[in-house]
Amino acid sequence: MPVADGFMIVPLCEEAASLKGRFAGRVARPISLAAMEQAIAAEAAESHASDQATP
Repeated sequence: MPVADGFMIVPLCEEAASLKGRFAGRVARPISLAAMEQAIAAEAAESHASDQATP
């Protein structure tokens, strides 16, 4: 969903457990929500910085 500063992630379902098995591959250990937020924020910041550097 577009917002003034970029995009906002909007969940399409209420339970994350309902997504189980929909993505390929397995993870060695579960990832915490805090770690996921940090990773998303870092990627967004990097993407935004590269967008600003390109005229």
